[in-house]
Amino acid sequence: MRSAPGGRRHQVLALEFTGLPEDQKLDRLTKETDCVRVDPLTVDRTGSLGLPALAARVRDGLTDGPPGFVLAYCTAAPLALHVAEACRQRFGTAAPHAVLFDPDPGSSAYLLQEFAVLCGNLGVDAGAASARAAGLRGDALLTALRAELLALKDDLTAAYGGDEDAEELVEHLLTRYCVWLAFLAAGPAAGPVPVTGPVTVITGRDAVDLTGLVTDPSGVTVHHCATNGGPLLLSEAADTTLRAVVAGAR
Repeated sequence: MRSAPGGRRHQVLALEFTGLPEDQKLDRLTKETDCVRVDPLTVDRTGSLGLPALAARVRDGLTDGPPGFVLAYCTAAPLALHVAEACRQRFGTAAPHAVLFDPDPGSSAYLLQEFAVLCGNLGVDAGAASARAAGLRGDALLTALRAELLALKDDLTAAYGGDEDAEELVEHLLTRYCVWLAFLAAGPAAGPVPVTGPVTVITGRDAVDLTGLVTDPSGVTVHHCATNGGPLLLSEAADTTLRAVVAGAR
């Protein structure tokens, strides 16, 4: 999928996090495409960038010009929209086509849910920390949850053996987890995106709420896929729909 008549590019930019389980990867859907993969957490390793700045940095790393499509799953969807708009502004072309799979703009509830997952990965009960953070929103919630994670450093280091290797491992884990929480908080902080290019949503859900994602949901094309109870990204329906979206852009 190199280029189409008239020179329009159909390269795919896939925003995908390292270490995801198979049912959350875009691999299967992009295996036959000219695809560039970017892990947003490796672009911003400190979690200090908001989505517009992070999108600009992702765009500036595209050495082969703007892609034809930007793909993202779940909470990477807001960043995909910002990247598409950043490409339009930088390259002076129409915004790439954003294709979003089961998009989720994020929320305080989602942030708390992911915090509990991270604590579970570390073998820590998130109950007390979540209770302390209850009622917080926005930056206050993010700051509290990051502080709760960092406070685990000494105990985790001891649990992993207490040596220098254990300290480095824990430092790496906690840093990445904090950056992940910052990324999740960045979507709601940025708010709905005023998109100018085409946006397609491919979903396995019965209904999808786009009000927190784009300023004008009526301009978004939504395809509902029958997944027969399985993961959307592993379904034939999602694969067929994406192929049709790409073919329609030729």
